Amino acid sequence: MQVGDLVWARWQDDCFGIVIDVTFDEMEVGFCHRVKWWWLPHHPYTGTFESREYEEDLVTKEEKCLERKD
Repeated sequence: MQVGDLVWARWQDDCFGIVIDVTFDEMEVGFCHRVKWWWLPHHPYTGTFESREYEEDLVTKEEKCLERKD
């Protein structure tokens, strides 16, 4: 996963995001991704927000496409 990748959260169905930064977390010994999120139009919240996520908490564009084919 790299900066610019489109992602979805495993913990939330009503938003999508773009990876805006990747850092190495020495405490967890893994890569941490800073993501800018957008709420989907039907969601009661508006605007954007940012969070730090680990790769296992994110769904990639490729994974999302495979989900829809099933």
